[in-house]
Amino acid sequence: MTDAMFGLEIILPDQILYKGRVKMLEMITAVGQVGIYKGHVPMTMVLRPGRAALHEKQKILYVHLENGFAQVLPEKVTILAEKGAFSLHGVQDSDIIGMI
Repeated sequence: MTDAMFGLEIILPDQILYKGRVKMLEMITAVGQVGIYKGHVPMTMVLRPGRAALHEKQKILYVHLENGFAQVLPEKVTILAEKGAFSLHGVQDSDIIGMI
C-alpha cells in the first residue's frame, strides 16, 4: 500500500504552529465540519473558530484555531490562522480561547 499521508502546515502570524505529515485532517469551515485525506480535490476554505483534529500515524493531536483560511491540495494542506494553540486532553475550547 502506498503512503496515505500528506503534508500539513499550520501558520500563525508569529510562528509555524505545526509542520508534519498526517493521514487525515478534520476542521470546522464556513460550510461545516470537513475531513481531508490525501488526494483531496484542490480548494480553498474559510475556517471558523474551533478544534481541528490532526490524525498522525499513531496519535491524534487537537488544535484550537481562530479564524483563517485553508488551502487544500492533493499532497499538502496549508492553514493560515489568526490564532491557534494545541488543545490539552479534557480542556474545553472555551477555556483555550482565553489562553490565546
